[in-house]
Amino acid sequence: MNALTQNAEAFPGSALEMLRLHGEESFQSLGLPSKKQESWRFTPLNRLGDLDAPLPQTGSPRLEGLLIPEAHRLVFSNGRLNERLSNIEALPSGCRISSILEIAQDPEAEEIIGDLLPPQTGAFQALNSARFDHGALIVLEAGTRLEGPIHLIHHCDTEEAALYPRNLIMLKARAEATIIEHFVSTGPMIRMPLAELHLGAGADLHFLRLQDEADKARHLGFVAIALERDSKAEFLSLALGADLFRLELETTLRSRGAEASLSGLHLGRGAAHGEHLVRVEHQAPDCSSHQLFRSILSDSSRGVFTGRIVVAPGAQGTDANQSSKSLLLSDRAVAFNNPQLEIDADDVRCTHGSTVGELDEEALFYLRARGIGKEEARALLMLAFAGEVLQSIGVEDLKTRLEERLIRRFHGATAR
Repeated sequence: MNALTQNAEAFPGSALEMLRLHGEESFQSLGLPSKKQESWRFTPLNRLGDLDAPLPQTGSPRLEGLLIPEAHRLVFSNGRLNERLSNIEALPSGCRISSILEIAQDPEAEEIIGDLLPPQTGAFQALNSARFDHGALIVLEAGTRLEGPIHLIHHCDTEEAALYPRNLIMLKARAEATIIEHFVSTGPMIRMPLAELHLGAGADLHFLRLQDEADKARHLGFVAIALERDSKAEFLSLALGADLFRLELETTLRSRGAEASLSGLHLGRGAAHGEHLVRVEHQAPDCSSHQLFRSILSDSSRGVFTGRIVVAPGAQGTDANQSSKSLLLSDRAVAFNNPQLEIDADDVRCTHGSTVGELDEEALFYLRARGIGKEEARALLMLAFAGEVLQSIGVEDLKTRLEERLIRRFHGATAR
């Protein structure tokens, strides 16, 4: 697996070294955000912890129950590429997967890294740019259709660490792929991942982001997607763990006919705090975007969804819709749903809907009248609520495992 050889030192003057230097300068200039900034007013920044916690020693990840048999796989263990557990031997000729540190072997990728989320975008984007030292570079050449998903596993089994992974993904014209990024941890670490996704004309990407961190972990993620003419992106974020979770998702439809379907599910328990912040910008005519976000909150957890649709001048024929719903299982749980529209074109169709509520008592009565116990009936209703999001998972084995896991968790949630 020579293509996976990991070199932790960037050569002076390289694109990675310049990005790191720019990131450090931007972070020092911007400083940490505060609640005085509108986009951070809900986030409990006091939970962040030590952003300078040292990189842990290489661990021995236990991946039982995580692996997808048919997947091409990269495994990162405590911030380092694990070649023994990775498997990219059966890739077609038009697909390249390597460590992000090998980007110098691909001049086109090297030229665009940092374009979608430059360091000056925000303090934590800058911090990732300054400190990232692991992640994936994925490039599909024009017309390449990848059989089987790509599975990126980020595993951490240390108590304290600050990890900054970074991905650059390029699907050129008419390329097709399914990518699953999976974050797993066992302790109260902090992870701050960043991903840039470029879709060429007619490309088709299905991307599942599975955040399954430990209950005391902190996870602040950043994803940017750029879509060219007639390309399609289906993006799903599942947030199942972490004491503090926040994902910023920026999607830009650059050319006519682009389509983005964005969905997310956040499960909160204990005193956990979770946020999805989504911004979709329609820059070209005849594009469509669809947002579907759900949260299920128990105990004293909090969930935040902020979704902004921006329609630029000249983006006629835009079709954009947004739906956000929160299900509260406790009178101490709190949800904030903030839909936003900014429209500078007149021939558009833009809609949004937002609700916060409890389990449907009539539906619960209906199930119990048919001999289903109260706890099981509640769990089934929660799974149906989450199922609106889960139905977009195209890997059936993974979808089944997630549904089984969620039903077990929902049984536990009903007892709280």
